[in-house]
Amino acid sequence: MSFTFESASLVRKDGREPSSPSRRVFIGARSHKPVNRSELLSTFYVWFFMKTILLFLFLCVALPVAAAAADVSGKWSGSVTPENGDGGSAYVILKQSGTAITGSGGSDANDQWPGLEGTIDGNKVSFQVKSTADGTVYKCTLVLNGDHLKGDVAFTTSDGQSGKGSLDLKRVTQ
Repeated sequence: MSFTFESASLVRKDGREPSSPSRRVFIGARSHKPVNRSELLSTFYVWFFMKTILLFLFLCVALPVAAAAADVSGKWSGSVTPENGDGGSAYVILKQSGTAITGSGGSDANDQWPGLEGTIDGNKVSFQVKSTADGTVYKCTLVLNGDHLKGDVAFTTSDGQSGKGSLDLKRVTQ
């Protein structure tokens, strides 16, 4: 722009005070159209108002979509693969309330161990469950990607042995 503000008065590019009492200024280097100061302010207010409305509309659409994408409640089925390679099936039932997760887990829908507890933070899901059969504790750290939960599992047996593996779950659709 071709004007500056100094001590609450407009100063032309060449440094002289405007000669008109309306304090007209010239906009842009090639423009020769005089613009009133009140026109400048009203243009700014309209621009600011439009940007505010667009931001508000974007947030109204984006926030519910982001919140809905992080729901892990439901049944999940897949496989667990320990480091030694002898894999097996996995089945968890999750219930989400805010960032808290509860439910059960096991090898299939009929063999479920209650007491699963965990949390969700964005798309990062972590939970642990204890086997009622042998007392092994499974600690899972997973990432939610659409209808897939995938990540690491660490387990500790009741006699103190531990191991690691991977867990890959897909949401069960009925």
